Amino acid sequence: MKPVGFGVIGARSFIAEAAVLPALARAQGCELVAASSRSGELDPRWASTSVGSYDDVLEHPDVEAVYLPLPNHLHLEWIKRCAAAGKHVLCEKPLALNAAEAQLAADICDAAGVICAEAWMTPFHKRWQFMMLHASSGDLGPVQTVNTAFTFDLDVGDGTNYRLNPGMGGGAFYDVGIYCLGPAVKLWGAEPDTVEVIELNVVDSTDRTVTFNLGWNDGRNAYGTCSFERAEQQLIDITCEEGSIRASHTAHTGGDHNCEFSWERTTDTDDETEGLEVNVVPIPNNDPYQTMLERFGAAIRSERAWPRPMKDVVAMTKLMDRIRAEM
Repeated sequence: MKPVGFGVIGARSFIAEAAVLPALARAQGCELVAASSRSGELDPRWASTSVGSYDDVLEHPDVEAVYLPLPNHLHLEWIKRCAAAGKHVLCEKPLALNAAEAQLAADICDAAGVICAEAWMTPFHKRWQFMMLHASSGDLGPVQTVNTAFTFDLDVGDGTNYRLNPGMGGGAFYDVGIYCLGPAVKLWGAEPDTVEVIELNVVDSTDRTVTFNLGWNDGRNAYGTCSFERAEQQLIDITCEEGSIRASHTAHTGGDHNCEFSWERTTDTDDETEGLEVNVVPIPNNDPYQTMLERFGAAIRSERAWPRPMKDVVAMTKLMDRIRAEM
């Protein structure tokens, strides 16, 4: 079957150059056929696909799907343009700045008969999948607490980075909030009973650090910390009634060579004291970006359904709206 022809709008963005374009070159059933950037010439590896303007990507006859890594405030505009051109669209997270925009994107693409998907790659990593399966299996008892973090010290440079501009959808929560919310939403859904922001640092109208707590009336809690001003950390720590499950190295982004997670079980010993059974689980490594692209291509070819439909994106965005309302 013919590979799905991909176009990239904003091909010199960091995430496109560092992760998505290399993954697209390896992805089975996918082919880069057109790319454009307003930030200068493309890397020589992709130069043969350069077509000039963003509109040229949409008008390219071999482009069936478009990957959008543009600044957050431009997502809806270019989703609309992709739909109008009859192109399927894989839009970088966060797909929309609020739930109303996410629902509008879903409705527009549905009416145009194209697939709209959010490019949150974490659920395509095998470690994340194994961790969620282990947590939801009940083997360690019911999950009680989920604690997550995604923090790094962002080089503010000359201050032109869109992540520092509130008018462009900047801020730590927009940038990495989905990673910290993902495990709890996967395990418990996107409608906690309470939402609380317990730490917030705002500089020049942009959140640099946010810590939130989601609560359920039966006592379950999910904590998350997103930050542009702390030491680098990626954490998923799930506490169950009889043990815990943890990943603390590239827990959200994956793709590392030493891929594993650990789980612990509290056990009763002969003298009636509690012991601890500790296990380290190695995971066959995979590139979540490559897997995501291959699954998107398979959905376009009607070979497999896309695993995260827009109703789930809208639900996650509604939860993000609730948290932002407390900021």
